[in-house]
Amino acid sequence: LKYRSAAEVFNAIVTDLRRRCRSKSVGEKMRSRRRAADKLHGSCVAYTDKVFDVYKRLLVLRLEFYYTPELAHCIDITLAQEDIAHFLANQRCNAIFADLVGYIVKTEYGVSKGIHHHVVLYFDANSRNPYYQEYYGRQFCDYWEGTITQGRGEAWNLNTKKNLLSLEQRGIKGIGDIRDSDALLRQNLNERVLGYLCKGDQFFRPAYGRDFRRLRKGVAPKKRRLTRPKASGKQK
Repeated sequence: LKYRSAAEVFNAIVTDLRRRCRSKSVGEKMRSRRRAADKLHGSCVAYTDKVFDVYKRLLVLRLEFYYTPELAHCIDITLAQEDIAHFLANQRCNAIFADLVGYIVKTEYGVSKGIHHHVVLYFDANSRNPYYQEYYGRQFCDYWEGTITQGRGEAWNLNTKKNLLSLEQRGIKGIGDIRDSDALLRQNLNERVLGYLCKGDQFFRPAYGRDFRRLRKGVAPKKRRLTRPKASGKQK
């Protein structure tokens, strides 16, 4: 009986994986996944453009909601969906959501974090002072950790002064205070922020249930119509 070394077994597995990845069926699945991810990204960019069409200056908050390391792999998709739905539903009655004009939420699964949510919130920057964006972000993180998940969750606020400065110095800033005329910031928002949310390697769907929502977006605002003042007096 011939025994193979660990290296030989590993090489055999790699060879088999390469063979499978070159197969026609796998290739088509990969292309299909890429097309779906591109379509998702396009819808997010189009939605964001519509928000900018109405609100010419946005405060963009980028947050990540997840669960404590002890519970990360005990949280199932049903509970994770209920938590993020609860968070979004409360915008109707919670003051911290004031001046929110749009949002995008992408649900993903990671080996270390388990199920987690990437959250992008759009605020009217003419009503919300961007100077306090780190504070606003922290408010939402605290709300997720304390109120929504009752201590089961953790959160990461990317709108800290330190992170914003780092992104700006590297020329990749796509969050914070953005005007509709800021070509670089909008490009970074579309390609780096939204592109990351819609990346193809996290295009997963649970094996059970058809009501799972990978991505949630707000309702696109409608352009405000300019109305002419009514003429006073009677026409002759």
